[in-house]
Amino acid sequence: AMDPDCIITTEDGEIQNKTQFLEGTKPLPKGFVGDGTIKDLTVRDLGNVAVVHYYIDETEDIFGQHLKTGYLDTDVYKRSGSDWKLVAMQVTVVPRDMDAVAIDHGIWKDLTGSYHFPGDDKVRFQVFVKGDELMGGRDEKSAKKLIPLSPLVYHQAGSIHLYIFVRTSAGVNEVREIHKYNEIRMLRSPGGST
Repeated sequence: AMDPDCIITTEDGEIQNKTQFLEGTKPLPKGFVGDGTIKDLTVRDLGNVAVVHYYIDETEDIFGQHLKTGYLDTDVYKRSGSDWKLVAMQVTVVPRDMDAVAIDHGIWKDLTGSYHFPGDDKVRFQVFVKGDELMGGRDEKSAKKLIPLSPLVYHQAGSIHLYIFVRTSAGVNEVREIHKYNEIRMLRSPGGST
């Protein structure tokens, strides 16, 4: 059961009360089919409080498009007499690598090179080709595969980072990193491609 003053933090960072949460809990609309499996459930009983932590493996089909999402959920319960009441819940989406889009790898020559922050000449991001993959990182050792989502937009494998290469009439001279929902701008360092 939920405590009347329960606080819920959704996967989108929205804070809801019990009423708002329950109003949003409705059957999926026509054309949507979903299923979820709870895994790795742990309970830490701390006397009058318990912390419940688990992973939700969710699958969803939206008009024939298959989605697979993992969530980590942490719930806090307090003892109320002989019952337990949910007082707080936080749901977090687990990052996963996005599916690559087929692109012409010939564009990579326009993206490779070193990039720095405006006003700072220190190289902060390097883009290079290794075998048949485009790589990006602070240096070759830390670089990870850049997964193409379009010819100029890439997801960095194993992370929550997106990179958007900006093409102007002068070519690709800038990359924007989407980092924790913030945009970081980096300019191509003199010398062009690597």
